[in-house]
Amino acid sequence: MRLLKFLCIVIALSLPIVTVPYFFASAVRLKGGVDENTVISVYDVSLSQRTEMRLFDYLCGVVAAEMPALYNVEALKAQAVAAFTYFAKRAESGEESEAHAGCAVCTSSSHCSAFINEERQKERWGENYGVYRTKIEEAVRAVYGKVITYGGKAIDALYFARSSGKTESAADVWGNHYGYLTAVNSEVDESGSGFVSEVVMSLSEFEEKFKEKYPNASESGIFTEVARSGSGGVLSAKVLGVTVTGRELRSMYSLNSTNFTVSEQDGKITFTVKGKGHGVGMSQYGANAMAKLGYGWEEIIKHYYTGVEISNYR
Repeated sequence: MRLLKFLCIVIALSLPIVTVPYFFASAVRLKGGVDENTVISVYDVSLSQRTEMRLFDYLCGVVAAEMPALYNVEALKAQAVAAFTYFAKRAESGEESEAHAGCAVCTSSSHCSAFINEERQKERWGENYGVYRTKIEEAVRAVYGKVITYGGKAIDALYFARSSGKTESAADVWGNHYGYLTAVNSEVDESGSGFVSEVVMSLSEFEEKFKEKYPNASESGIFTEVARSGSGGVLSAKVLGVTVTGRELRSMYSLNSTNFTVSEQDGKITFTVKGKGHGVGMSQYGANAMAKLGYGWEEIIKHYYTGVEISNYR
C-alpha cells in the first residue's frame, strides 16, 4: 500500500502543470487581465474584415458612437463599463466568434455595439474633436477593466437611448428572464424635450404598410385588444384583425419605442410614442440625468442593472 501511494505521488509530480486562461474562447485570449496595450480583433462590418486594435481604443470608439460626448462624465464612465462588460461577456463565451470571423464583437449596432474610429470622430465633432476625445479617453481610463457581474459572471450589459419613465424587463421584451434585466423606475427620462414623439400617416398608408406583411388582414378593428407590460410597452395588439407584437409594430412604422398609443381622426393615424429604444437595461438619457443630480457611475449602473456587482476584471 505504501509503495502504491509513493508511486501515485511520483506520477502526479511528474505531470506538467497546465493553466487555463479565464477567457478561453477562440475569439480572444486575455491572459492575466487587461491593460491599455491589450490588443483584440474586431470584425469591421464596413470593411467586411477583421481589424486589430487596442481594447482601450475600441472602448473609446464604442462610447463615442453610443453616447453623446456632451453627456456628463459619470454617464460616460457608466457607458464605458457597460461597453467593456458587453465585450467581456461575448469574449468569454465565444458564442459569436463564428459570426464575426473569429472575433468576439463586430462594429454593427444592430448586432453588437456601434463603433466609430478616430477619423469618424473627427468628422462628427469637427473643431470639438480634441475636447471630446480627451473627455472620453479620461472616462474610459478611469473605469478601464471594471466589469459588471451577476452571480460571478459578466452580464449582458444592454442599454438604450431613453425609457418611457420605467425600463422594460427582458422577459417582457424578448421572453428571456435575466435577474439583472428587470423593470426599474426611471422618471428622470420624462424631463426635457424629446420624451414624446409622433408618427402621423394617412389611414390608407397605415393599411398599405400593414398588408405588405399581412395581406389577408381585414378592414376593421384598427387597434384593439392591446396587452401592455408593467412598464407600458405594447406586448401585443390586434390590428386589422391580426394579432401582432409591439416590436413588430415599432419596426413596421419606425416608432421610437413600443410604448405608444394610436388615434384616428380625419382619415389620419397618429402614433404617440414615449421614450426611445428597446427599453431594457441602462437608459443613457437617464444615466446622464442621474449624473447631473450628483450620482456616480457605480450608482447609475447598480440602479439600472438589478442585483449586480462591479469588480476588476481578472
